[in-house]
Amino acid sequence: MRVLLGLLVLVAVALADLPNLWPMPSSVTYSECNPLIGHNLSLECDGTTAVCGMVQDYWTWASPRIYPLGSPATTPGSITTITLVVFGADTALTLEVDEAYTLSVTKGAVTMTAQSVYAAMRGIETLIQMTTPEAPSTYSIQCGQVTDAPRFPWRGLMVDTARHFLSISAMKRQIDAVAIAKMNVLHVHLVDAQ
Repeated sequence: MRVLLGLLVLVAVALADLPNLWPMPSSVTYSECNPLIGHNLSLECDGTTAVCGMVQDYWTWASPRIYPLGSPATTPGSITTITLVVFGADTALTLEVDEAYTLSVTKGAVTMTAQSVYAAMRGIETLIQMTTPEAPSTYSIQCGQVTDAPRFPWRGLMVDTARHFLSISAMKRQIDAVAIAKMNVLHVHLVDAQ
């Protein structure tokens, strides 16, 4: 019994340093490196103008969450660019949109391939979750390979403002949370009209 307990403690300690990804991707493989992320991490997008424009807008909104303790100092060898290839050209959001992506982090590069603009957004959220503050001015990212696609086409949240009032600022936070949680449907119950 003590051997089993000791083994469980060793496994728990070994896994404590790995990032918690939510929702859990289809496949995650970590490797032994944690490269630093430089100041003003940028995104290079290869895709149609409309798709890359939407991805850049999302990156502008989401990227400040990479640095929760303040902007880091750029050190030699730190990663400063994310390379993204988006295969799909359609920007319409439907329940049938392909949200599959692959994210690869190595010691010198971060690359992502996405089937659609929405897959790229899901990959950006996973990338943010893989980032760890090491000190107030140092951030690292866990090396590895993530392959993901949602298991369910309808992933959403229902907000019942008819029975429970929420301010506009609270609703805006809910909308942001839906995006961060990789959901694609927000159902708002505004009034009771029965």
